Amino acid sequence: MQRNLLDNLPQYEFRKKTEESVNLNGNINKNITTIDSSNMTSVDGPDPKSYFSLASTRSKIVSFGKNSMDINKATEADTSISGKTGPNGAVNAIYYSKNVKYSVYGNSDNSGNFSIPTQPLDLRNFDLFAVSNFLYTRNQGSVIPKGSLKIIKHPINIDYGKVGVPTKQAVLNIKDPWDIQIKDDRGENSNWRLYAKVTKPMNSDNINTPKMDSSFVFVDKNQRKYYFKDKEPLLVAESINGITDIKLDWTKDQGVKLEINPGNIFVNQEYSGEIEWILSPL
Repeated sequence: MQRNLLDNLPQYEFRKKTEESVNLNGNINKNITTIDSSNMTSVDGPDPKSYFSLASTRSKIVSFGKNSMDINKATEADTSISGKTGPNGAVNAIYYSKNVKYSVYGNSDNSGNFSIPTQPLDLRNFDLFAVSNFLYTRNQGSVIPKGSLKIIKHPINIDYGKVGVPTKQAVLNIKDPWDIQIKDDRGENSNWRLYAKVTKPMNSDNINTPKMDSSFVFVDKNQRKYYFKDKEPLLVAESINGITDIKLDWTKDQGVKLEINPGNIFVNQEYSGEIEWILSPL
């Protein structure tokens, strides 16, 4: 009676997490098993082959399937690399800072999110390697320039023209339309606020002339008035949804107006003031 040779063959357990088809081809012998699969994601390392062997004398875990990795935006000089991969996994980041190569490790949480502290990032690509549920994946991220936020155009002079001495309160409009242009190339979701501050109230340059009874007023597009307080910034504009470039057009009826009251205003006098524009990133 011949003994059944299947008693000497190794036993394998296959677990399948997704419904995607996995095709395995190979040979099972007494001492070694070979498997060929185009669906294989990893086997004991970062450079898997589609053909590998399992010796019956040692245990080995092989995972078939897909593992994903998403990388969050990374900006020059950032001090972390973050993203999402499989849950409760190990993540390795290889990056450069000041032309020095670093390799650091971290872990993903129950939802797969990870954040790895780094030195300030150079403007170079970085590599991420992750293992979760015995599945290996890698991805490469890019570092975008830090960018800048600046005012590229603003009025040098705001002219209210020549007016007569008022007998009652008057609001002076700007003589000509004017605008402020702002450029923001810091990337998505980068917002800002623009403030104006009166650093010098409207007065005569002649020190012997009494101070003028006046106030700078900001009027928005809905004709709402906002009074400037002494040397306190007043919000006049803000960005929405990370617009890259914006032009603030103010007509004669909008923007900074001058409200004057009768008294202490003299003929043949020139009056001037100063306004500071403050652009604040968010």
